[in-house]
Amino acid sequence: MSVRSCSPPPATTRPSCSARATGGDYYDYIPFPNGHLGLVVADVSGKGVPAALIMATYRATLRTQVRNDFELFHIMEEVNRFLGQSIGCARCAASSHSIRK
Repeated sequence: MSVRSCSPPPATTRPSCSARATGGDYYDYIPFPNGHLGLVVADVSGKGVPAALIMATYRATLRTQVRNDFELFHIMEEVNRFLGQSIGCARCAASSHSIRK
């Protein structure tokens, strides 16, 4: 994926640049209601808009589950169950997660 160059952002923000292509790559910091901080890096099989839509579903499901549970195993179990029901076996998502306490 190529990214256009951006002017340097203020020190308190992350750069935001338009991508020339879209896909299913995702990374995020997720604050938990209990004060912990989660880090997620994920990728969906495939390319383009279909992969991006699946990743948007993954992101929304993950963030919703973080509000309901603090245990990573339970969160990912629910995300996996929901995605399996939504997209079936035609596509897959791989992810890595970490929680800082």
